[in-house]
Amino acid sequence: MKRTTPFLLLAFILSMHIMACGNSPTEEALLSEIEQHRSEEKLVEATKAMEKFVDLFPKSPRRPTMMKELAILYVGSAKDFRKAIEIYKKIQADYPEDANLVAQSQFMAGYIYANDLHEYENARKEYEEFLERFPNNDLADDVAWELENLGKDISQIPLQQNQGNTKTSRPKQTMQQ
Repeated sequence: MKRTTPFLLLAFILSMHIMACGNSPTEEALLSEIEQHRSEEKLVEATKAMEKFVDLFPKSPRRPTMMKELAILYVGSAKDFRKAIEIYKKIQADYPEDANLVAQSQFMAGYIYANDLHEYENARKEYEEFLERFPNNDLADDVAWELENLGKDISQIPLQQNQGNTKTSRPKQTMQQ
């Protein structure tokens, strides 16, 4: 009896693992589910499916884009700014070899700290680190402008004249939020 107990335990564990693996959707099925939820404007369901995709398919080439889209949903629809920052930081940790993706993610973390959470010291840290790591990135001018105007009310930001049109002196952002 004692000899069969470890064997039965191992068989039970293996059968549970096999059953659990059988319940996982394929990458394509989950992408289809996400698109369906989006088209029906079921953003909570879409968010859950996107989180599932990120967890189930860590090696997928679609994962970085899915993570960015998930962060955008957290900012725009859910207004869960901390969760969005968490995702942007995870992108930085998971894809350090993609300098442009890391730069965009770090910019967005700083932007959310500054403009949504009004946590200016956290924003300053993100922006200063950005400029140290990516001084030649297309977003560097935006980051420098953000740092220069961090915490200021719009009425405190100097205006400049440009071909007869009045506009703020902020450089054009090159990344969509």
